[in-house]
Amino acid sequence: MQKKVIMIINRKSDVYVYIAGKYTDDTVFQVERHILAARKIAVECANRGIKFFCPHTHTAHFDTYSQNKSWQYYMDLCTPILYNVCNSIVMVANWEDSAGAKYELAAARNIGHMSFLSSKEFFKWYETLPD
Repeated sequence: MQKKVIMIINRKSDVYVYIAGKYTDDTVFQVERHILAARKIAVECANRGIKFFCPHTHTAHFDTYSQNKSWQYYMDLCTPILYNVCNSIVMVANWEDSAGAKYELAAARNIGHMSFLSSKEFFKWYETLPD
């Protein structure tokens, strides 16, 4: 784990959210459902002008296209962004079924990021921030 660094969020423009949720599953169809659920939150962030990082869309179907299928590789690719760029995390529905998403949430909390267990909770909080 990284050292604890609490980033202060005073206004909407300070928010940089990491979108975390289940990715891996038994079928390509199930993986696509997870990608679409995360993408929906990412699009809503973009529509509101919220800076975000979404691992699901960043590496969509790389488990199919790439020869590198290592879970650890993809965690090592994305979690530095959680640690060093983002200051909050929002969880995609069914995140509880994902070892990676649970790790990302624990890591975010450990370093003091704002954490939200649903997009509804996240967007409600975001709207309370001044412009």
